Formats: sequence, structure tokens, C-alpha cells
Amino acid sequence: MLLPGFINEYQIPAPTITQSGDTLFSSLAVSYQWYSVDSGLIIGAVNYNYIPTYAGSFYVIVTDTNGCEGASNTIVITGVYSLSNYQHPIIIFPNPNDGMFTILVNDNLQNVSIRIINSIGQTVYFRQDLNSNLNAKIDVEMQDVACGLYSIEIINSTRVYRQKLIFK
Repeated sequence: MLLPGFINEYQIPAPTITQSGDTLFSSLAVSYQWYSVDSGLIIGAVNYNYIPTYAGSFYVIVTDTNGCEGASNTIVITGVYSLSNYQHPIIIFPNPNDGMFTILVNDNLQNVSIRIINSIGQTVYFRQDLNSNLNAKIDVEMQDVACGLYSIEIINSTRVYRQKLIFK
């Protein structure tokens, strides 16, 4: 029975976060916004997944099909590795650049993928199934790339190497 003028009450969404490798995943929703307990809103982190670039506590607020919002559980990340934190087999130069740069691989890596992500979390470049020999060079050319700060990920079967990349 429908009674006009009455309020519909919907259940608040209760998202959960799971972790796989270095990536946090939210349960499904219509929209997402990731937060750090320490620093608040994470600008551009609006996908169902988030890869933390620093240690801390993280949660996500989701919106469901009714427009209701709900906050997830908090998950603690104790350590994050990036290309600048340790000796690594990959060097990217020049950085900053104009969309043309080289990745120098100082190790034998198999099934390598390269992903470049813009500041709002969109993948703007993806290349996969690359294999490298010791001291291999991978040249990357991106046309019409917007100026700004990007994140580059070099992924193989055992590691994700991450670094900031600046296009000028």
C-alpha cells in the first residue's frame, strides 16, 4: 500500500574494504570517495579500489542507488614501497618530461605491465606483456598528454614499482 506524503526509509550502505597485495578494494556501490584517517579526503581517489602511497589508516564512503552514503571499516597500512624508497631495478628518465621518456630496467623481468594514472585515478596509458633482459630500455611516447602529476606503475608477477611522473 502506498501512502502519499510519507517518508521512505532506506538502509544505510555498509561497505567493506578488502586488501589484495598493495590494493584496497571496496564492496560495490554507485560512487566512492577514499579517505585517510590522519589527513582526510584523498583527492582523486574515487574508484572502487585505491592503492595507498603512504602508511596510514584508510576508509571509503560510498553512495548507493538511493543516494544514501555509508562509511566502511578502517584498514591500516603499515608500510608502502615506492621506487624512491629503496634500491630498485627500474629507472625512469627524464622526469619531468613532455610525454616522451625511457624506462631503464636493470633486471630480468617477465610479463611486465606499465600503467600511468592521472590525478583523478584514471588510467591514461597501459601496456602489458613486456619482457626485459638485463639493462633493457623501454621507450614510451604519449601524444597530447596534459601537464601535471601522474603516477606510473611497473608491475610484474612479484612486485609493483611505483613512482611519480611529471608531464610539463
